[in-house]
Amino acid sequence: MFHPMAQSLLDTKVSDTLQGFGNRGSMEPAHVTIKLPPDVKSNLVIKIAEGLQTYPLENNYLWAGGLKWAEDLMDLLPQDAREKIERFVGERNLARFIVTEINNDRDRTDPKPLLVAGQPLTQLPFVANPITYARKLIGTLEGLPYRYQLTAALPGTFSHKLINFVPDHVSLPSGIIIAKGSALSPDFPVHSPHSAVDTDLFHDWFADEQVDRAIRDDRLYFSMPLLGYAVPSSSSVVGRHFEDHIKAFFGAAMATNLMSYGSDGDSSKLPYIMIHDKQTREILATESLEDEILERNYLCSSKSFIERDKSVINSAYRTALGRIGTIFNDHIDCRRLFAACIWYYRAKTNRRPLDALLQATISIEVMLGDRKSAEGVGLTNLLASRCAYLLGRSSAHRAEIEEKFRRVYELRSQIVHEGRHTLKLADSDTVKLGNSLCAAIISRELSIRAMPEEN
Repeated sequence: MFHPMAQSLLDTKVSDTLQGFGNRGSMEPAHVTIKLPPDVKSNLVIKIAEGLQTYPLENNYLWAGGLKWAEDLMDLLPQDAREKIERFVGERNLARFIVTEINNDRDRTDPKPLLVAGQPLTQLPFVANPITYARKLIGTLEGLPYRYQLTAALPGTFSHKLINFVPDHVSLPSGIIIAKGSALSPDFPVHSPHSAVDTDLFHDWFADEQVDRAIRDDRLYFSMPLLGYAVPSSSSVVGRHFEDHIKAFFGAAMATNLMSYGSDGDSSKLPYIMIHDKQTREILATESLEDEILERNYLCSSKSFIERDKSVINSAYRTALGRIGTIFNDHIDCRRLFAACIWYYRAKTNRRPLDALLQATISIEVMLGDRKSAEGVGLTNLLASRCAYLLGRSSAHRAEIEEKFRRVYELRSQIVHEGRHTLKLADSDTVKLGNSLCAAIISRELSIRAMPEEN
């Protein structure tokens, strides 16, 4: 039986992630497009032109919440188009899309036009003919999703101990690479040819300061292609999917002991995602990493990994990434592992032990649960038995694992069914046990998935 949130991750992981998201009419669109019937398109053009011409700005800036008239436009679209726009653009859908495109065009107009509260958008030079601009917006919309390369630095605590002993880059499924900054920098510029875009790329508006732009040679990076619609300077759907991949990678890395969770005195992180046009490599936007990743400063190369013979680290690193990379394959068991690794990551980094236990058991249920098979047996009995036979080396060992598993699920039951929310003395050991069983199941499943299939 899957937890509803775990099921959501399973439902969206591969097909939606790889058919994902987008931006810029000049970019190369993906094969999947949004089809609009001619009458719908004509009606949409008129409604957008009316909105651009008749509704004044509420403030001296543009945001989706200020274009309430645009939110109603979704009702004009066929179901298939609505579903794709919601998947690519996210909440506020068409309003967010129109705002993003206008801001994109402002950033590419020299000098950049100012916005003044009370003015109609048609005072912007590129919107002076609202019908023409509305048609341009629809043309861009029909071209979604677009192709991107998203990149973020892995923690310094992970990179610094390995950087001198590992290859420049390692390829994983779905086009993902783990690469040194020196291998990325020739292909991934950090400056845009458009001055207004360039000014905003790494500017922290809350602190009113620039964030370091450099792609660092002493850092490993996680980079992957995605399709979709990237929204500059805010959280986009494509950015969230990318971060799910990072969290899954971290979870798998901790479960296989490539990475550990603890401090070694260096907590430096580069707090942004870089988004490049996949075709031209031009940098288009940056996003701040969400707190669930950014605040976890203690993801390190595990001591057992970095303290081995330096001459074998290279091959051991490749082998470890090869096992971890199976979670990015488009296969039902790999999709389950992907979701399970996200929940394990959350469990390991959660500072609230009882919450962490629930997250670990969600991960376990994603991997071992099955509602139909549990009928007449009981979910706990089914999961305990499956866990024991997956991990056990003998009858006695299986019995020991079952006993430990039931101990974990007894505490889970008290939390879920009795509302227990206070931590008792013995609970910390039970939480550690839950995490340990979860990691062992992930590690074993990764080993199974990494084995070559017999002919």
